[in-house]
Amino acid sequence: MYMEQEQEQEPISSFSSWDISGINHEKLRADVANIYDGVMLLNTEHPDRFSYAESFVYECAMKHMNARNMDMSKSYCIEFWTKNDSNKGSVHIDKDENHFEQTLEYIYPAFSCVTYLTNSNVPTIVTDITNDQYIYKTFSNKNKVLLNMPKVGTQITFDGRFYHGYLNLDDSADERLLIVFNVWENHVPLCRTFYAGTGPCDTKIELCLNKNTEIETKYVSPDTICRKVFNNFLYYDRDSTLLKTGLLKHMDVCSLHTYKTLLFEYDEMKMVREKKCELEVLLSPDMCEERLEKQLEHIVVDKETHVHNRFFQRARFPNFISKERCNWIINESEKYAQDNEGWETKRHVRYPTTDLPVKKIPSIFNFLVHHILFELNNLIIEMHCLPKAAIIDFKDLFVVKYEAVQGKQDFLEMHTDGGVVSGQIVLNDLFEGGGTYFDDGIIVKPKCGELLLHGSCMRHAGLPIISGSRYILVFFVAISFKRNIF
Repeated sequence: MYMEQEQEQEPISSFSSWDISGINHEKLRADVANIYDGVMLLNTEHPDRFSYAESFVYECAMKHMNARNMDMSKSYCIEFWTKNDSNKGSVHIDKDENHFEQTLEYIYPAFSCVTYLTNSNVPTIVTDITNDQYIYKTFSNKNKVLLNMPKVGTQITFDGRFYHGYLNLDDSADERLLIVFNVWENHVPLCRTFYAGTGPCDTKIELCLNKNTEIETKYVSPDTICRKVFNNFLYYDRDSTLLKTGLLKHMDVCSLHTYKTLLFEYDEMKMVREKKCELEVLLSPDMCEERLEKQLEHIVVDKETHVHNRFFQRARFPNFISKERCNWIINESEKYAQDNEGWETKRHVRYPTTDLPVKKIPSIFNFLVHHILFELNNLIIEMHCLPKAAIIDFKDLFVVKYEAVQGKQDFLEMHTDGGVVSGQIVLNDLFEGGGTYFDDGIIVKPKCGELLLHGSCMRHAGLPIISGSRYILVFFVAISFKRNIF
C-alpha cells in the first residue's frame, strides 16, 4: 500500500498505455455483462475456478507486477469491478473507501488498471494532483493533464493517488464499458468479499501486453491549465465545464476517436519559443513582401473598404521626457523592486509583462500626475479631435522591463490592449533589438524619451531584445464624455 507521505511520481511516468493481444474481446465483454455486479476481490488461491474475465484480470495483474519488479514475497490482493460511466464527468482518487470511512486514514493501492471493452469518445483523465494537494490547495504549480481515449484492445495503468476519472467532452457520449482493478500490497480492502468463481475457464488466455509510448503533447495557454481551472474542477464543478472549454480549443470534437493519448501542458518556455517563432515568420522578408503586395492590391481593387475610426492611428512625439528624467524613473523602479520582492510578472492574465504599477511607487506617481498626465491628456484630445470636455481616464500606468537574459522576459507576443488609446515612453537606449511591431507590418523603434500613441485595438507585439535591458513606461486610456457636450 502507498501512504500519503511517500514521494510523489510524475503522472507521465506513472501512467502507461498498453495494447492487448491474445484474448477474445467478445467473450470478455459477454462474461462481464452476465456475471459481475459490484466490487469484488479475486480469490487467487483457486485459479482453477476463474471465469474468462477473472483469468484476464489475474494475468494482467501478474504481468504488470512483474514489469514493476514488485517483491513477490509480499502478500497482494486484487480488487476488481466493471463499470459503464459515460453519462457525466467524474474525478476521484483510489483508496480503501470503507477503511477511510471508519478511520479517516488514507490507504492507496500499489497501482490501478483500466481495460476498455468498448470504443468511446469519453476519455480517461489523469492529473498530477494528490489528495494532500487537494486538501491544502497546494496545486498552484500544477501545469498538466493527460487524456486517454478508450479503444477496444487497450488498457492503462497509473498511480491511483493522483486525481483521475473521465471527461465527457461531447453531448453525444458513447458507451464506456470497463474492467477496473487495483492491486493492493500487504493490505486487504475492508468489507470486500471474495468473488465465488464460476470456472473453470474453457478458453485459454495467452495474454500479451505491449507498451504504447505514443503520447501527443499539446502546449496550451496558462488560462487553460492553472490554479483557477483546477480549483473549479476539483471543488465546484466535477462536470469540469471550465476545463473542457479550455481543452476543446486544442481538439476537434468531431474527431475524438482519432486521438489516443494527449498530454496537455502549460510550458512557459515552450510557449515563449513558439511565440518568438511566430514573430520571426511575420518579420521574414518573404512575409513582409507578401503582406505589402496584398495591402497595395487591396487599395487598388477595393477603394471603398476603409476603416473609418479615428482611434485606428499612431503618432510619435520625440523628446517628450528628458533622458535624465527617464533614467530617474528607471532608478526609482529598480529601487522599489529591490525593496519589495522584485518585479511583478502576473498582473495581466492573458499577456503578462514584467512590470511595476506606477501607483505603488509614490515618487514616480507624483511626478507623472503633476508634470506629465496633463500634457498627455491634451495630446490625446488634440490627436483624436475630441471635445475638450472629453474625460481621459488613465486605466493602467506601469513600467515594463525586458531583459536579454535566459529565463527573463525579452519580448511580448501579438496582442491588443485593454483601453481605447495606448501609449509608451521608451526610458533608455542601452539595448539592442526591441521595438513595437504592428499587425499591418509597421515597426516603430522610438528613441529614449520618445512617446508613441496608438489605438489600443491595433494588434501589436514587443519585439525581442538581443542584448541589454529595455525599459518603457506604458499606459492604457479609456475615454468617456459628460452629458450634453455638443
